[in-house]
Amino acid sequence: MPSKPSSVQPALAQSQGFGSAPEGVRDRANARVNFSSLTKWLLLCCEWRGAGTRVQCSEGPVLFGCWLEGCWRYRLCADRQQRLQERDIDIYSFHINSTVTSRYAVTVITSRVANRLTESKEVQFEVKIPKNAFISQFRMNIEGKTYDGVVKEKEEAQQQYSRAVSRGESAGMVSSVGRTLEKFKTSVTVAASSKVTFELTYEELLKRSLGRYEILINAQPMQPVADFKIDVFIHENPDISFLEVKGGLNTNKLANAVTTTRSGNKAWVNFYPTRDQQTKCDVCGENGLNGDLRIMYDVDRPKPSGELKASGGYFVHYFAPTNIQRIPKKVVFVIDRSGSMLGRKIIQTRVAMLKILGDLAEDDYFGLIVFDSHVEAWKPKLLKATQRNLKQAKDFVKKIEARGGECDPTKIQANVKETIRRRFPLYCLGFGFDVNFDFLEKMALENNGIARRIYEDSDADLQLQGFYEEVATPLLIGVQLNYTGAVNVTQTIFSHYYNGSEIVVAGQITDNSLDAFHMEAIAISKNSNVTYQDSVLTKGLKGDLPHNASIIQRLWAYLTVKQLLEKEVALNGQEKETAREEALNLSLRYKFVTPLTSMVVTKPQGEDTQIAHKPKEGKAKPEKLSEVRFLVSANAQSKPLCFDLPATSKLRLLKDPSSGKNDEDTFTHTTLMTLCTDGFSMNGMPSSKGFKQIAVHYKSYHFLMLSTADIHYNDGLSYRTFSWEQKPINHKTDSVSLILRKEKMDVTMGSVRVVFFRHKKDGEVFLWPAVQQQPKPQRPGILGKTFSLPYVELPGSVIRIRRQAVRATWSTATDYRRSSAPVLGCWLVPYQSVLPGELSDFTVSQLPAGVVMMDGATAGLALMGFLLICTAAPSVKERDIDIYSFHINSTVTSRYAVTVITSRVANRLTESKEVHFEVKIPKNAFISKFRMDMEGKTYDGVVKGKEEAQQQYSRAVSRGESAGKISSVGRTLEEFKTSVTVAALSKVTFELTYEELLTRRHGKYQLLINTQPMQPVADFKIDVYIHENPGIAFLEVKGGLNTNELANAVTTTRSGMQAWVNFYPTREQQTTCAVCGENGLNGDLIVMYDVDRPKPSGELKVSGGHFVHYFAPTDVPRIPKNVVFVIDRSGSMQGRKIQQTRDALLKILGDLAEDDHFGLITFDHNVEVWKPELLQATEGNLKTAKDFVRNINAHGATDINAAVLKGVEMINEHPREGSASILILLTDGAPNRGKQTQTCTCTCSEASPLVANLHQLQPETVTQRDGCESNPTRIQANVKEAIAGKFPLYCLGFGFDVNFNFLEKMALENKGLARRIYEDSDADLQLQGFYEEVATPLLTGVQLKYPGGANLTQTIFSHYYNGSEIVVAGQITDNSLDTFQMEVIAVSVRDYSRFRLLHIDQGWNGYMSDWPLMGSVVVYWPLVGLVVVYWPLVGSVVVYWPLMGLVVVYWPLVGLVVVYWPLMGLVVVYWPLMGLVKNTKVTYQDSVLTKDLVGFIPPHGNFIPRLWAYLTVKQLLEKEMTLNGAEKEAARKEVLDLSLKYQFVTPLTSMVVTKPEGEEAQVAHKPKEGEERKLKEHGPIIGKSLMAWGKKLLPSLDVRARTLQYLFPDGRKVKSV
Repeated sequence: MPSKPSSVQPALAQSQGFGSAPEGVRDRANARVNFSSLTKWLLLCCEWRGAGTRVQCSEGPVLFGCWLEGCWRYRLCADRQQRLQERDIDIYSFHINSTVTSRYAVTVITSRVANRLTESKEVQFEVKIPKNAFISQFRMNIEGKTYDGVVKEKEEAQQQYSRAVSRGESAGMVSSVGRTLEKFKTSVTVAASSKVTFELTYEELLKRSLGRYEILINAQPMQPVADFKIDVFIHENPDISFLEVKGGLNTNKLANAVTTTRSGNKAWVNFYPTRDQQTKCDVCGENGLNGDLRIMYDVDRPKPSGELKASGGYFVHYFAPTNIQRIPKKVVFVIDRSGSMLGRKIIQTRVAMLKILGDLAEDDYFGLIVFDSHVEAWKPKLLKATQRNLKQAKDFVKKIEARGGECDPTKIQANVKETIRRRFPLYCLGFGFDVNFDFLEKMALENNGIARRIYEDSDADLQLQGFYEEVATPLLIGVQLNYTGAVNVTQTIFSHYYNGSEIVVAGQITDNSLDAFHMEAIAISKNSNVTYQDSVLTKGLKGDLPHNASIIQRLWAYLTVKQLLEKEVALNGQEKETAREEALNLSLRYKFVTPLTSMVVTKPQGEDTQIAHKPKEGKAKPEKLSEVRFLVSANAQSKPLCFDLPATSKLRLLKDPSSGKNDEDTFTHTTLMTLCTDGFSMNGMPSSKGFKQIAVHYKSYHFLMLSTADIHYNDGLSYRTFSWEQKPINHKTDSVSLILRKEKMDVTMGSVRVVFFRHKKDGEVFLWPAVQQQPKPQRPGILGKTFSLPYVELPGSVIRIRRQAVRATWSTATDYRRSSAPVLGCWLVPYQSVLPGELSDFTVSQLPAGVVMMDGATAGLALMGFLLICTAAPSVKERDIDIYSFHINSTVTSRYAVTVITSRVANRLTESKEVHFEVKIPKNAFISKFRMDMEGKTYDGVVKGKEEAQQQYSRAVSRGESAGKISSVGRTLEEFKTSVTVAALSKVTFELTYEELLTRRHGKYQLLINTQPMQPVADFKIDVYIHENPGIAFLEVKGGLNTNELANAVTTTRSGMQAWVNFYPTREQQTTCAVCGENGLNGDLIVMYDVDRPKPSGELKVSGGHFVHYFAPTDVPRIPKNVVFVIDRSGSMQGRKIQQTRDALLKILGDLAEDDHFGLITFDHNVEVWKPELLQATEGNLKTAKDFVRNINAHGATDINAAVLKGVEMINEHPREGSASILILLTDGAPNRGKQTQTCTCTCSEASPLVANLHQLQPETVTQRDGCESNPTRIQANVKEAIAGKFPLYCLGFGFDVNFNFLEKMALENKGLARRIYEDSDADLQLQGFYEEVATPLLTGVQLKYPGGANLTQTIFSHYYNGSEIVVAGQITDNSLDTFQMEVIAVSVRDYSRFRLLHIDQGWNGYMSDWPLMGSVVVYWPLVGLVVVYWPLVGSVVVYWPLMGLVVVYWPLVGLVVVYWPLMGLVVVYWPLMGLVKNTKVTYQDSVLTKDLVGFIPPHGNFIPRLWAYLTVKQLLEKEMTLNGAEKEAARKEVLDLSLKYQFVTPLTSMVVTKPEGEEAQVAHKPKEGEERKLKEHGPIIGKSLMAWGKKLLPSLDVRARTLQYLFPDGRKVKSV
């Protein structure tokens, strides 16, 4: 509602900001000053803002008073008046109190507002509430008087509503905003220095979905509030099983503002942010909080019959049985493919359907139907969800395309209802707002279903999937609930009950004689009919409802109204009217604002009444984005034009082309020539009604920046700041005129004149420019093109503009080009008809005069420097930019390291300067926080989805900036860099936090810290603190920074489970060490340690509903291995690469154990095998192998496919119990050998027998899986099929020419990993180092189990190697557990190569085959029944003694002795030569307390949830590489959600680095290992040539103002001024 105009004050009072004297000082207008009241007058002067009067000054005392009035009063009060204007309307208290009793939530929002002005002012109250809620009370309290909203029938309130609409007021104050919220807004005029209290109450029954209830609370008070509180109290008679707080208001920066408490059946959530926090969080700003708090919880369900409550003659029954088998479902998806589904709608539908099909259970049956004007069924009948059928269905879905044609909905509802006959439910999903939602809703409700709107957004596919998940698991069908002695019962028959949902029934109890109230539920489960029964006492109940005895009654009314409104949609005639009347009566009785009622909001006398209606889903779109409405003067027309522009971009308002492109574009030679010429440009930053800032640039060195707070002007020589409230000024210089009056500035620059108005409306302050004069019409810019625009009015609301007919709407617009801001009628037309070209032609990336927002002296110097760029080159002395403090603090808790780098920098110059922050962090780490602090203000980096940040990224790239601020440098590090302009003699603090889970290799963890501050630092510190519960076994410090020169700078301390490493070099040491220089330190500090392992089961930790398990058993026998090395010898390996490969292989072969078996394969375009089978690593075999290796030479192409498949074949043909197989591939390029089948030049003799056997092909028909394959995707498929998960494949990529993505995916698909070998002098050592990591397998087939755990990271590992560690983390879902248990099952080996006493295996039954013994000698001794067989051919002796049941085998040739004696339970095997080894299963078990843990977490916060998130993201990123389709998208989404929740910068997220106003935000992306290296950007030649030219032109000038080097430090980019 528009605010009432305030009384007009005399000009003198307006200009000075004062009004008439208080009572007692003046009796009336033109009275003399009463000297006796002077003291009181002085005390009250600062509150004095009434209508001005004139004072007669003729007597001494009165003359003194006159002087006070004219001067002193103004000066005394000026400061306070300035402060008051910022919060003229002060929301000093904002409370949200929500009480949930048995799922029924009653929420009260109380806002207390003060008008600090000395005049009446309109005060707004605007809040958002859940769509599912009913408003039940609204009241305003003003000056002790209460004004209550009254709920009336909508028709009864229609007369007031129509009057408000006819006046153009927004009478319907409840409107839909977004998917889940509605907006309630009203306003009232509050007298000067008075207060108002708004109180809104709404109620809702929380709905259980996916196993949880959710309370949604939105907070957007529109300003920071001193007393802000959200209090939520939950009381549930069964205990609360879990409690979780999410939403935009539950961020890291607000973490300490949220407290949660849970005790039995009660829970409390409190949110008390400080005023400072309300402006600095992710969803905050200068207008305070703007976000949601989502409280999710569930309850215990001790009885399968549910929870039955009775009180006050009413009952409610919550029915949600658990432990029921799911019922296989039959589901048909009917998908619209008509023309309206074109574009993103149909794409998102396909994506969602692929995911939904992937989630079908194998015993489900399904069908697919698509339709436009024709209907197409995928299959004529339902098919079982087998893998084959699902694959075919997905292929069908992928081909669904939107086409033309729409169906007539007439009689569809009746046809569908008659066909279904309530045998199953129909669910209707309406996509977007063009859908006929009423039609869908009625059709769904008539058939036991529901309708849901799918909002057109980037997550529409997730909305579709989310709905499906709600109905994906039916547990019961045909549910019928009976209640003896009850009437007016809500819905009692339900077609389906789904897992994670809840059935709620309420009613009245009419039989007052009942001592107990009984219920019975009858339903059909998977295998049988089931019945549930329960009863509850109805008399003598104590404490059943702790807060509100009528809560069940109101819940019954709420649920009844909701269901009647749904039922009414599906009814007709008298039944429909009866349902409406019943819903209306209940709404009026319980004061619910529903679609049938309205709330009449009464106000103080003299103000119009407002009407609040509740919108209905499907009637209106959500609130539009804010737009600015412009008025256009029209020649010879009395009716002006108007158009709207989105208030999201900075707008080009007016531009004189002669000014060149100096306001925003990249610097060029042409720009240099025009910088010192005449020109004018004006750009603006819009708000919802006008502009927040307007920047004007004239003649290169005149800059004017107008904001709603103040005005800054620089003419190149001096800098001035003006206030809108100050006395009038008239400033003139160099064809520039500035005339400031209150709330208006008249600006003339050359031939352009613009008047800027400052308006205040609806609590918002904004600017508006009015162009009074310009050289010629139709100048570039919005105001230039619309300065004067003729049009012709045609019949039928059609306007012809520029020879184009457009449809117009008669509307209104406020003419802010005048101080009175009148409302005018206008023809509203699309902006495209007024502004020729694209909208981007009228937007700018930044305001050109942004730098004048600096403090006075600094800005003056900066602008003077810009003027001098045509004449001087820079001179910068050393240490002008001083890094006076550089700290690195790393805390390692149970292997999880959190490192914070803090750099404090001072600009010692008397001019602004760009300051850089550049650090290197481990590649394995995730950045989780970045912030800059300047002059007491903090600028935080915000982690967003990479696509969401793409707009800022693209803008930066288009300007030639290095927008991706994280880049790969070397083997182990990534570089993060950013910069910011720091004012003269000011400071900036950079703080970067990154997190990583340390990996155990070679029996040690390694923490890598790099430091390169680029100059010696007075206060330089590195502090590392390590806390490990088992105890720290050893600690060692290495790296380039741990040299002899810096030995005394490093201190280490180790005590039990704690260790400290400190590195404090002096400033002198930072310049004299081996890795130092004049730029200070440049090197690494590497901290290595390991932990004690007292238990073979590992270390299990639990905290905060999460666990982590570190598993690294020792004293486990090594498993002999079968290893095949597949070595690339193609031409690209020539030179040092092949030499280093030979050196590494020779060393690796020398390290093989005697019981290992190995093979060697080399390949180029041909595959060469050293030996056709694996050989034991005997001394002789190793010698021959080394000779082979020494003769490996590089030449030819690269046939990876045949080589790897040959290696797989060799391992598969050499099965050996008690061994572990490994395949290692080393290559430096991509597969480039071979062609498609039809042009393949090789024969099947080149293909491996394994491949031929796999495909049963003749030699001449070998297909794409032969040795000729070069397609990476098919090679990966071939290798995966051949290995079949039996052993891991490790891929080593040599250099940067290799296709690393190809290798990484192939390795991950086969339980291995890929590692890059860097081309360097130590490449051979890198190869050896990797081999040593996998040289000693200790366990195979490792499987870890955690009962009660969910969302686990990887739990199955093919191999566990000596010196490594397996880490598993997850969530604990069962809160009832006192202990959390784990079990590890794996395969180890047992060595039988020595005499051992064993229990005889059941399989040894003593049976002996009768072999024909050719050439043997048999000795038979009948006396004792002994048989001796001597077999000279093989040199063996067998003794058989049946009487004793004894068999002895002696075979000297192979050194074998076997004694088999069942009678004694003895088997003895002696075979030293072969070393007989057998597989054996091993199990490890452990448990840990989950409650009453004391001292478990050191004082560094709860790290386990973050560790779980980190590890989950890491593993999902690897897994995502091996997936396709919907599975790939699901993994990406999970990664993205976790990255955003925990603020990790990962390959799927970016950090938007915010900066002070006027500087562009930067976007930091995390590089991926497989991406190609990018050359460093070099500035264009123009930057360097300009600097050289400036030096030659004026070599003698020592100018410290803004010069070429300041403007173009990288030789490329113009810094806007």
